Amino acid sequence: MPVFFQAGFRPFFLFAGLAGLVLVPWWTAALLGALPLPARPVGPVAWHAHEMLYGFIGAAVAGFLLTATPNWTNTPPRRGWPIVVLAAAWLLGRGVMGAAPAVPAWLAAVVDLAAPALLLAQIAHVVLGRGNRRNYAVPALLAVWVAGDALYHAAALGWLAAGPWPGLFMGIYAVLGLMLLISGRVGPAFTAGHINRVLGHGARAPATPAWTHSAWPPLLLAVAAGHILGLDAAAGVLAVVLGLVVAWRMTGWRTAVVLDTPIVWVLHLGHAWLAVGFVLLGLGLLADGVPRSAGLHALLSGGAATLVLAVMSRAALGHTGRIIHASPLTVAAYALVTLGAVLRVAAAFPAGPDWLLHAAATAWPAAFLCYLVAYAPLFFRPRLDGRPG
Repeated sequence: MPVFFQAGFRPFFLFAGLAGLVLVPWWTAALLGALPLPARPVGPVAWHAHEMLYGFIGAAVAGFLLTATPNWTNTPPRRGWPIVVLAAAWLLGRGVMGAAPAVPAWLAAVVDLAAPALLLAQIAHVVLGRGNRRNYAVPALLAVWVAGDALYHAAALGWLAAGPWPGLFMGIYAVLGLMLLISGRVGPAFTAGHINRVLGHGARAPATPAWTHSAWPPLLLAVAAGHILGLDAAAGVLAVVLGLVVAWRMTGWRTAVVLDTPIVWVLHLGHAWLAVGFVLLGLGLLADGVPRSAGLHALLSGGAATLVLAVMSRAALGHTGRIIHASPLTVAAYALVTLGAVLRVAAAFPAGPDWLLHAAATAWPAAFLCYLVAYAPLFFRPRLDGRPG
């Protein structure tokens, strides 16, 4: 079996980079009339949201979980044919979604749902089978994510009068839950490792206020329920509170100590984007003057995409036996995804000039071009230390 299929991060981190490079320019070109819009009856905007959520982010989530879950559960990692099948399912899903509406809606539903359902089955089998209670939230959030995809396709088939957005919002909030869970672990953990190397083991370690661990999950659930059910005032207030809680989590992370180390501070940046995004989303649910899309793009184009780049770049180096250090191309990717997110959030406001959107649509995929140039070759090469994976 080729080395490309010897670890889950190899194909899926490549796919995530390719999706980040292609999907936004494709969407922009379609809006400008240069390409046809691949839309189901649910509409082109919903298609765009779906592909970013289940194409781009879906690939990154798959690569991370297939790599991290064996470490969490002390089980052998998936290699070979399970990775081949899951990768093929993801590719077929992108094919049928991109070919819409030429592909029948029922066939698109079956094919597109295969990859997230298979990922859920693999992760749940390991986490639940090993009784790994600390990580039970991961398959639970994945199950909500898969259910959101199913509701999206139910709307495309005409079975759901409410349309595609309840399902898409379920998927969005499930992904945000995963981002909060994972960033809350890796941010302080990798910061602690950096502090130990630079300042010594006696230096003060980063810490997360304990109460925030139990505060954000019910707040996220309440925001999601209120948003989906149309309880905008309640959801808005709670989203602002959630944003402040997420920001408070970072108060003990010692961010100032890692500002000279991009591969660490980018984790802090991604987490900070989540805090800003929830506050903006809350204000958008409460006031007409703040577009809701500003908060959603801060959360996803800013928070999720930054964390995706942060984790993929670090894991690609570490799991191929290389020194974990951000090259100039990697730093450029971090800077460009941040610039793209800032521009896209600004473009959501009615007073924003048209060039903001076009500039965002250039900077954001440029970040993933930098990432692919730097990391794509590594996915086809064996580990430097000779270990499997």
